[in-house]
Amino acid sequence: MERYQRHRYALVLPFILLALVMLVGGLANGVTAAGRLIDDYTSDPVKDGELTMGRRKAWSAEDGTFVMESVPRTTSIRVDAGGYFRTHAPPEGGEVRLAPNSITVQVNVEGAEPVIGVPAAQIRQETRVLATANSTGGANVAPHPGRNAKVTICAKGYRTKEVTVSGVTLVVTLPRDETGDCAPLPTPTPNPNVTPIPSPGASPLPGVSPPSPAASPGASPSPSPSPR
Repeated sequence: MERYQRHRYALVLPFILLALVMLVGGLANGVTAAGRLIDDYTSDPVKDGELTMGRRKAWSAEDGTFVMESVPRTTSIRVDAGGYFRTHAPPEGGEVRLAPNSITVQVNVEGAEPVIGVPAAQIRQETRVLATANSTGGANVAPHPGRNAKVTICAKGYRTKEVTVSGVTLVVTLPRDETGDCAPLPTPTPNPNVTPIPSPGASPLPGVSPPSPAASPGASPSPSPSPR
């Protein structure tokens, strides 16, 4: 009986070893990660995204596709792209959606050759100034204004434009207009529930009595002489 069991184990052991070798070999050799980087707001492809696995790197093509060979099955691929939050892709790849975190804006003079930037152009969203362009018309807006957000581009001496944000880059041209300028921003409304604190020496507020001056200590009266 004991000899039969040993014989059975001897027959099964090679198959167990073969399965272990195949499993370890599969983990060591890894898989080919293939997929595509996609903008989560627009579903457009994201090119030049950097994919990192250890010391190895790959980049997404014009159409957002990427390929990385021999990726271990137990790891993930780090994904970075300008204007997007960092994320990770599974070892087999697939569609990877990137969430925008900022937008790069370039404001140029319409019809100018060569291209001339519009300095100090403002990028606004409703009543907020998101960014002001530098001397060459460039600006970075962070955080991203949002999916399909509308922004207003204005500058002194140029006609104002409203545009819809798409992706993480925006190039806008403004036509010259001598009367053009940014509209005045609304003045913040003071909070009626906040009582202003008067400065020292200021007139008292209406309906508020001024504080009474502190009485100076007087001399104590002399005790009356007792009758003899």
